Amino acid sequence: MVAPAHPIIERVTRVAPLGIRFVDEALGVPVGTGLTVTAWPADRPAGRIQAFRNPSGIYVFAGLPGMHDIETGSGNAEYWAMVSRRSFVVEVVDAERRFLPFRFTADLPVRDVFLWTDPTESVPNGQAGVPLFPAPNRSVPAGLAVVRADLRDMDGEPAAWAVLEVWTDSGRLGRGIADQHGRVAVNIPYPALEPFGGRLPASPVTTEFGLPATPLVRQSWNLELRVYYRRGQTVLEIPDLADVLGQPPGRLLLAANPDEPLGDQVLKYGRELVVRSRDRFTGAFLPVLLVRPAANSP
Repeated sequence: MVAPAHPIIERVTRVAPLGIRFVDEALGVPVGTGLTVTAWPADRPAGRIQAFRNPSGIYVFAGLPGMHDIETGSGNAEYWAMVSRRSFVVEVVDAERRFLPFRFTADLPVRDVFLWTDPTESVPNGQAGVPLFPAPNRSVPAGLAVVRADLRDMDGEPAAWAVLEVWTDSGRLGRGIADQHGRVAVNIPYPALEPFGGRLPASPVTTEFGLPATPLVRQSWNLELRVYYRRGQTVLEIPDLADVLGQPPGRLLLAANPDEPLGDQVLKYGRELVVRSRDRFTGAFLPVLLVRPAANSP
């Protein structure tokens, strides 16, 4: 005998107003542990709520201030067509200190996983993953190279939150963000191997296929470095990610007074590339890399 079906007296639905996936900028893989992610209404900083991590590694919010009616909505097509959105600030801090902290603003609720739009892209293209940038003291992931610098403004102050990009003729290899003290580490994949390691040997070594070859430890590549930096009136402990990535181009200097551009740098396989400026009078390396801010900086 089939038991009679019980009537549905009430149906309760819950809509998560925000779910975020975070991605390691250098490795391109999701980061699902070790992060403290909080959010609050843009006009109410005291209403901070912490996200929880679901089994898929996505950080999800519930119980956000002023969002009760939205979170208990139906979540159907009509709901998403009519729902009104509210601006929230999202803050990300890595308890393990692998990645730099930052904030960004999002209009909630967001359907599906939050799409991050990089302000540097000429054609806006949202991606379902907010990038995380390595802290300068983070261990270099296996198989990657690293470019390091201690960036200093022309007044001797740290170039806090400057963006450093690494390029070859084939395009951008990677980018990093300086911390509030101006220290930056850019983790990059090694460029394609060169038959002669970038330099023609006097007696070429050949492979079994008759092609010239250079031992891996002797491979080297010329890199172009680009900086984006706007001098700030106040150095923030936790900056806005869109503001940081949207800074205008600055200039890296080999020497100052008068300015001498940095020029290409040589990366050698298996070695960290530490980039520094020189003293114009002695030629000795300085402990820092000088940055000329964007022309429109204060």
